[in-house]
Amino acid sequence: MNYLINYSNKSIDDLIKEVNITDGIPLKDLKIRDLTHYQGQPIRSGIGVYIFKSKTRCYYVGNCVARCFAERIPSHFDLRKVGWFNSLLKHIINKELLEYEITDEGLHRAAEFVFQNLSLVLINFEYDENYEFQKIKINNLERIMGDALKPYNTKFRKIKELPI
Repeated sequence: MNYLINYSNKSIDDLIKEVNITDGIPLKDLKIRDLTHYQGQPIRSGIGVYIFKSKTRCYYVGNCVARCFAERIPSHFDLRKVGWFNSLLKHIINKELLEYEITDEGLHRAAEFVFQNLSLVLINFEYDENYEFQKIKINNLERIMGDALKPYNTKFRKIKELPI
């Protein structure tokens, strides 16, 4: 099962094509180990861009800079209305499950939808000694992927010029 793309200064067009042909790991099968290891090897550095998608559409593009994949991805599945990072589930309710409201029950239904229909693709960045430069690259890639893949979430950081 292919769900990891290692970012290595690929062209944006090539990266978008690779995301589109990558099936991802079905969320119903996802284990924490899948966020730290890929095919038996550690995912180093475990930061980058992540995408929740189905075979036909992109639902959410996010990034991990301050936290790694293993910390960030699970926080999307907070089933409490007062959860602060469950925007994926809230987008699902607002765009797919229109008969529900953002309540604990609606969030449970949204989670079921996500687990049955979506997969995860990770775009991993290797360690870079210049953390600030890498952070800008990850934020920029999140924005570019969001513009290209048209997910439900649309608020991204502005593109920053990279220092030379």
